Amino acid sequence: MTYLKINADVPLHFTAAGEFISETPWKHVERAMGNYELIIGVNETVYLSEETKSFEVGPDEALLLMPNRTHVGYRESRPGVKFYWFHFELKSEGVLLSEAEMKPEAEEIFSRTQRLWSVHDLYLPQFIKIEHSDRIHILANQILHVANSGYLTYSSVNYLLTSLLIELSEHALQPFASKLIRAQQDVTFVKIAEWTQEYTQENLLR
Repeated sequence: MTYLKINADVPLHFTAAGEFISETPWKHVERAMGNYELIIGVNETVYLSEETKSFEVGPDEALLLMPNRTHVGYRESRPGVKFYWFHFELKSEGVLLSEAEMKPEAEEIFSRTQRLWSVHDLYLPQFIKIEHSDRIHILANQILHVANSGYLTYSSVNYLLTSLLIELSEHALQPFASKLIRAQQDVTFVKIAEWTQEYTQENLLR
C-alpha cells in the first residue's frame, strides 16, 4: 500500500469535481493528467489501472490516482456504475510512503501523550475501504454543490475538499491505532504471565 503524505496547514487547491453515472457498460479512457484525482465509488465497480497496478473500486471505496501517470480502464463496468471524482493540486509537494515507511509515522503519532489535534499532515492511502461513510457522502455532495453554485469566496471549495481528505486520513490512521493497541496488550499479557510464573514458583518453594 502506498500513502501520500501532505501538509494540511493550508487548504489544498480544488480544480474540478463531478458525479459520474453510466446506464450502459462503461470503461475509463486512457489518459495521463497533471493533477491528483480522487475517485469514491457509489454503485457497481470501476476497474482502473495506474501504470502496472490494477484496482477495483466498489461502493464506499476510494482510489487516489497520482499525477503524470497513465490511467486506463482495463474492464467494462456494469450499467448503473456511479462514482464521485475530484481533481486537486498541492500547495506544497507531497511525499509517497510505503507501508513500511508509514508504520513508524503512525507509531510516533499514537505514542504522543497529547495526540489530539497534534497532526499537521494528511496520510492518504492510494486505496481504502471506507467504514461509516455517511460523512464522506455529505462532504462529497457539499463540494459538488459549492463547486456548481457560483460561490464568490475563493477558498470555499478548497476547505471542503480538504475536509473530505481529512476524513479519509482519519480513516487510514485508525487501523494503525488498533494494531498498536493489540501489540501493547500482547506485551502486557506476556509481562503478567512472566510475573505470575515467577511468583507462583516462589510461593511453592517457601
